Amino acid sequence: MENFDANSLRILEQIEDEFRNQYWIIRNFRRTNWRAVNRTRVLGDFMYMLGVPKWAVHQARYCLRLRVCERCYTNEFRCHSICERAKRGDFN
Repeated sequence: MENFDANSLRILEQIEDEFRNQYWIIRNFRRTNWRAVNRTRVLGDFMYMLGVPKWAVHQARYCLRLRVCERCYTNEFRCHSICERAKRGDFN
């Protein structure tokens, strides 16, 4: 939690919510919704700028694409719950 103060955690939580919403839009369309894909790319860039490592964003994308993510199925937090993982100190 050293790298993340209260403001950046609040912003990160908002970005995470929008990131998750865009992935639901992507999954519910029959064809590729490029607008939603591009938004997730931009949101991922914002997460990088806030200090989230690239591997964590890649894990979140992978988790949101699957119906059941075996990596985080038994964990306390899901792969795409970036804010909670940042509070726990996973990215230090």
